[in-house]
Amino acid sequence: MNKTILLLFLSLAGCLKLAAQEQDSINNPTLANRNLRELKNNWSTANNPASHLLDCVENSSAAHYNLEQGSGAAHRIMEPDSVTHHNLVTESYRTLGRIRLMGKFAYASNREKGGRWNGTMDPYRGNPYIIGDSVRSALFKKESYQLSGTVALPLNGNWLGGIELNGAFAVAARERDPRPLSTLSKVSIHPGIILRKRHLDVGLDLGYQLRREEISYLQHVVDNPDIAYFAFRGFGFYNKELGQNYDRTQTEHLFSAGLQLGTRSITTPYLAEARFQYSFEGIQDGAAYVSLMNGGDWETVALTVNQSLSRRESGRIQRFSLGLDYQDGFGSEIYQTKERVGTMTLYVTNRKTLRMDRNLHKALLRYELISLSGKETPVWHLNAGLQYFDNGESYYVVPETLSSGYQMAHAFLGLERNFRIGSLEIAPSAFIDYGKEIERHLNLSDDPSITERQ
Repeated sequence: MNKTILLLFLSLAGCLKLAAQEQDSINNPTLANRNLRELKNNWSTANNPASHLLDCVENSSAAHYNLEQGSGAAHRIMEPDSVTHHNLVTESYRTLGRIRLMGKFAYASNREKGGRWNGTMDPYRGNPYIIGDSVRSALFKKESYQLSGTVALPLNGNWLGGIELNGAFAVAARERDPRPLSTLSKVSIHPGIILRKRHLDVGLDLGYQLRREEISYLQHVVDNPDIAYFAFRGFGFYNKELGQNYDRTQTEHLFSAGLQLGTRSITTPYLAEARFQYSFEGIQDGAAYVSLMNGGDWETVALTVNQSLSRRESGRIQRFSLGLDYQDGFGSEIYQTKERVGTMTLYVTNRKTLRMDRNLHKALLRYELISLSGKETPVWHLNAGLQYFDNGESYYVVPETLSSGYQMAHAFLGLERNFRIGSLEIAPSAFIDYGKEIERHLNLSDDPSITERQ
């Protein structure tokens, strides 16, 4: 196996206030100071837009650019053989009186070669119902834009409020027949409130996101034989269609809610957060007609619990955190029959059957330490932890149940050293991640009536 990875990271940062440009000011938007701000404020780990009022940063702006390049055969089957990824992120914080504003813009560009069996924007985001083809692509171009803004302000009495709005657009196209053109749009709204008592803070936030991806296959060289399109349904099952074009629309509705509880201790602040998330994604095939029989409805339920305990001492800040995550996904396939009504073809739904179940359990135990010098200038940043994964899938096909799964444990250790040379800051870092597979299983069928459909 030959695999090369090139990483280039560039950080350009500037403050909007002269006072924030002092050498030891926490508002100087360097990477080390950003890590320090997040470690000093446990609410930085919470997903509540009102928590920006609890951040110690004032006015600052920053831009980050990342270049990643990889190639080789060690990848999942729907991933490309080589990829070049560019990512640019700019963000800014601004305080106007009692109002805190935060804005972010992100641009990403991917150039992928050698991929196949996929015509979607991201085949590994969880939904098993994927449209693809067997043609190895010459070049698959993907571009995405994201814009988000947050407003947080004090309300009446001890109440804090905030709202976050996000919008994203992406497009992906391939330069070889059949040419899938995928357009993705995503919008979300996320309000939140926090009640501040003498020794306790209580937060609540709600969220809604609409995601819509439209995939249109088109064969430009029409005198070539019809292309085979594959509608995958998990565990190798698929439906095959022949033609010069294929259209699919995937629409997801996601709802979320979070509850936070934090103490206001100066030396040992504590924060706990519980989050619930539900999403429903439906698939429609066809442009002039609507067909559901090559896809399915995908529903997910997720529950996350996070806890953080910090300890602030002279010359250092420590944080212990524990995260537990449970996710369950259900795939229901729709069975339809074709009916002719005049010159039109209609697809009539006969039944809807639960076919697939996917669950994921994760646990994370993390320890972080930042040592300080002078006026709280970061020097060392230690990041260590343990992570556990338990992933299982089941597919129900009468009279059998197919299943697969694995359990893995990870241990990681990261160390960063911050140097200042005049007005220049350099922060070299090293990171080690070791993973060990604990258990895995794969139970498939040897019944020819089942295997012929895989």
